[in-house]
Amino acid sequence: MIRDDTIVDSRATIDRSVIWRNSYIGERAEIRGAIIGRQCSIKSKAMAFEGTVIGDGTVVDEGAIVQPNVKIWPNKQIEAGATVTSSIIWGSQGRRAIFGRWGVSGLVNIDIVPEFAAKLGAAYGSILPRGSTVVLSRDPHRASRMIKRAMIAGLPSAGVHAHDIKDQPIPVARWITSNHGYAGAVHVRVSPFDDRTVDIKFFDKRGLDLDRNTERKIEGSFFREDYRRAYLDEVGVITEMPLLADGYTDALVKAIPVDDSRPSQLVIDYANAPASRICRRC
Repeated sequence: MIRDDTIVDSRATIDRSVIWRNSYIGERAEIRGAIIGRQCSIKSKAMAFEGTVIGDGTVVDEGAIVQPNVKIWPNKQIEAGATVTSSIIWGSQGRRAIFGRWGVSGLVNIDIVPEFAAKLGAAYGSILPRGSTVVLSRDPHRASRMIKRAMIAGLPSAGVHAHDIKDQPIPVARWITSNHGYAGAVHVRVSPFDDRTVDIKFFDKRGLDLDRNTERKIEGSFFREDYRRAYLDEVGVITEMPLLADGYTDALVKAIPVDDSRPSQLVIDYANAPASRICRRC
């Protein structure tokens, strides 16, 4: 039996099992004679066998195996590739890190949900000076728009202003950050490697990827839930500023050699924007 709003990904196998509502069964996962609680995530190639009971809100990461008759209490996390042979009652197997190679990444509405993004925005804002301003951008996908708006909701709660430049390519976001004195930036995109995954990328004031020490500070604030809460009059302001990208166009035009006798070393990354939005002379 599979209850409402549960997602079963391609080539997953479910046999003689009960899957409660709002759960996710990943690609090529195998569920045999098991009970899966509400809001669980069984990732790709994970397996749960006869008599297994997995409590609400539990995450079984990729390739993990839950052996027969094992009971897992709610809100646990089984690490990727682990084999669980005995019941897990106490403690939590939560992640120690949320940043990876491409920023903060995860399945849309499974790993990366609006509530997660709002808390991540609050955690990021908490490590910045009060009154700082952060620029936020995204790719054209509606899932990216949803997660970016959740990030925007979290930042002002920590007393940080948010400038929303809407749908812009990453190179434009980097240029705007470094040339307009922002404290940092966030860009949300659907992964170019897996269209079910969203990446949340963070940039420093120079428009460069965050260093590992800064990532650890964000992770520490996030996992401790140590969010700075701004008082009523100190809540950050949200402003839509899509026209900031016009400055990038002007800078690009100035960088293009007009003397045809000189070889050009210019590299143009159109990313996800039409060429007409980047440069009319290209």
